[in-house]
Amino acid sequence: MKSFIMLTMIFFTKALYASNCGNLRWKNIAIEKSLSEIAFTSENGSVVIWDVASGSARKLPTPKISIKELFYVNDSKLIAVGIKEGRGPYFYVWNLKNGTGRSLDNTIFRDMAGDIISNLSQNNRYVVSSGQLFYGGWGYHVLDLQTGKTVLSLKGKKGQAQISHNLDQLYIASQKGDHQSAYMEIYDIPKKEVVYEDYLSSTYSRDDRMSWSGTKIVFSGYNALFFDSKTRNVENLFARGSLKSYSKDLSIMAHSSSFYGKSYTIRSKNPLYVRDLRPNEKTITSKLSQDGKRMLAVTDSNKAIIFDVNNESYDVISECFLTL
Repeated sequence: MKSFIMLTMIFFTKALYASNCGNLRWKNIAIEKSLSEIAFTSENGSVVIWDVASGSARKLPTPKISIKELFYVNDSKLIAVGIKEGRGPYFYVWNLKNGTGRSLDNTIFRDMAGDIISNLSQNNRYVVSSGQLFYGGWGYHVLDLQTGKTVLSLKGKKGQAQISHNLDQLYIASQKGDHQSAYMEIYDIPKKEVVYEDYLSSTYSRDDRMSWSGTKIVFSGYNALFFDSKTRNVENLFARGSLKSYSKDLSIMAHSSSFYGKSYTIRSKNPLYVRDLRPNEKTITSKLSQDGKRMLAVTDSNKAIIFDVNNESYDVISECFLTL
């Protein structure tokens, strides 16, 4: 009886001092690699951290920018890329250990229009942003997260980009030709010249984000495409459907077999290993654990679902409540 009363009190206390996170209309969702936290922004610009195990969420200091993207740099650092008065990129970083945040107000390069694409570098030290310039053409901006300083600004090339860990090569994916086929271009930064250019894919979309896994650049989103920066080989897996997430060594991959994220296919390099995961509602985003054994998915009804990949089972582990 005492336990029941205690649980009842906890429930009503939570209801009194918390509101449902679903009311925030989530945008720009990022999942920490251990699957323990979810970061997202709301339409009013608030940034919220959801602790998956407890279901509780807290607001972080709100930056004075319109956030376009959120990235977990590690388990204690979150970075936002955004615009201000239609221009950017602007950057804001939070220390998740103490909840503080600060602007990285580096004013060297603010010429990009609002349509900016950003990626984290190979060693998670740099943010590479690309976008159309106000006065015409295309530009790139590379921010050093350790110093808060711009380490590269480049104009004249066009397309989404990634960068090597030592800042010597810029990998640019762009669409060319009547059929908008994609090409990969490698620009040698010290030499200031293109050292490689070749056909990449006929199915590339500019929304396919470029992330590193070892020496490979992984295009995830609508496509499933790998580019090896050492061998320069291309592996196109478009027949498997949209690539949503993958294990650290690329041995296990999660593909969404429906536009609304209602069904996932988990595949490994072993063709006999195929698992179908079917949540009973639409998911907004998902992420595999580093070993590929678990997957976390966020639903549009404000729940976190954890999948056991091997057993093809899942549980709703928490619902998000914002502390007021």
